[in-house]
Amino acid sequence: MAHSPDVILSFDNDGVCRWADGPVREYLGLGPEELFGNPAAAIALRTGEELLVASGRPTDERRTEKAIEFSPILQPSLTLEASFRDLTRDGMIVGRVVTLRDATARKAREQAITIQVETDDLTGVKNRAGFRRHVRAALADTSRPCSVAIVDVDHFKVINDRYGHQVGDAVLMEIAQRLTAGIRQSDIVGRIGGDEFAILFQCDLETAKLACERIAYSISQRPIFSDDTLLVLTSISCGVAGYMPGMSRDQLFEAADTALYQVKRDGRNGVRAAG
Repeated sequence: MAHSPDVILSFDNDGVCRWADGPVREYLGLGPEELFGNPAAAIALRTGEELLVASGRPTDERRTEKAIEFSPILQPSLTLEASFRDLTRDGMIVGRVVTLRDATARKAREQAITIQVETDDLTGVKNRAGFRRHVRAALADTSRPCSVAIVDVDHFKVINDRYGHQVGDAVLMEIAQRLTAGIRQSDIVGRIGGDEFAILFQCDLETAKLACERIAYSISQRPIFSDDTLLVLTSISCGVAGYMPGMSRDQLFEAADTALYQVKRDGRNGVRAAG
């Protein structure tokens, strides 16, 4: 076991560690002697509460093997997979075995794949699916407010038809960069259509509206594309809606879209809040 790539921990029916072997210190930042004879609750204070869940007192309802992932407190750069199963003797549960595997590389690969799948190839911001996933997560988190803005590039079809798709693509990339530059790190920009973008704000409606106004102003004040022979100016239209309790995701998007339509009806190049 000393040469095993996995850590094996054994806990008795009272949750006391009776065995610890494998690369314990490399995985948990603690030596086997610091685990052996100590209760799971004391060990979990130095490794993370997930280990307490994995090594908790066995019950008849938890006979099947399960697994959880966590990053140890003393080794935060690692992601460990903790699988656990009950030990039985003569039909009685007498303890639990916890196996810790290094899942860091696998987790990194999964995250890289997720980022690739959810990223718009042209602009580098979230694509429609990625953006909507972040919105679902934000709506599920009731601890803080959130708002959604829908952004259209004004007269983009004219730019595309007049100057060609290469310039049109460059305009979209620059719009994405300026939207991203105008938000906080906790906010998300997504491209949800051809020239349609969206922003997920982790803030109330009024704060989101002010941020959109700053972004819209910055876009209208500087050329969105320029080279030796061409200078392209444009603006954006933006509708913003704040999430209200009981609102569905579709209702939130519909409110922002309605506000966007009002901006377009009034001549474009502006920001309007729903409500």
